[in-house]
Amino acid sequence: MDLNVNSLFISGNYKKLVRGIPQTKWDRYDETVEDIIAGPVMLATKGEAHSLHASGREDIDALCLDGRPFVLEIGNPVKRSIDLKKIETLIRKTKKVEVSDLEFSSRKEVRRVKSMRPDKTYRVVVRFSKPVKKIEKIAEIIGDVSQHTPLRVAHRRADRTRRRKVKDIVWNKINNKKFELQIKGEAGLYIKELVTGDDGGTRPSVSGKLANPAVVESLDVIRIWK
Repeated sequence: MDLNVNSLFISGNYKKLVRGIPQTKWDRYDETVEDIIAGPVMLATKGEAHSLHASGREDIDALCLDGRPFVLEIGNPVKRSIDLKKIETLIRKTKKVEVSDLEFSSRKEVRRVKSMRPDKTYRVVVRFSKPVKKIEKIAEIIGDVSQHTPLRVAHRRADRTRRRKVKDIVWNKINNKKFELQIKGEAGLYIKELVTGDDGGTRPSVSGKLANPAVVESLDVIRIWK
């Protein structure tokens, strides 16, 4: 007779401190945020499987410098009582991911975390093709933005047009072609496409407002407005 053991749920917040790793399993990548968080938990619980349920996700090449809510689910754990502070320390030692506020949780928390739609603030380093003369024009993108699903995420998102809000944007000049932008937007706003315009897929855009093609050199999530 098979005995089904209830999953163990652990909630918390994570930060991603390195670029180049996805949040969850992807065949093209050997390591994920989920793997790093789950590693010491699997050893401590002797579980058979793991799954990370998070409130949204950052791009593979982006940092997440504010705590993103998540719930880690461990399937068929042998041991259910583990030292969560020790787990936090072990994950921090990887220098790739940090977790905080770990606590034992439930499937109900999975549903709550997955339904969250917090605003986020991003720090974006943008390089323009030509010297920028009137950077203040980008403030005109504050408000509603129309975004067609970018090709880069078409494998996991429905092909449709969405409306999202840009809530604030400020800038700091690095040189006459490079600026650091801080953009606050509602959940689901594609920041890279907001900058580039995505060949007309996003309107308005930073590039479009300045009539000056731009590329994103780096992108970081710096605040999740929980």
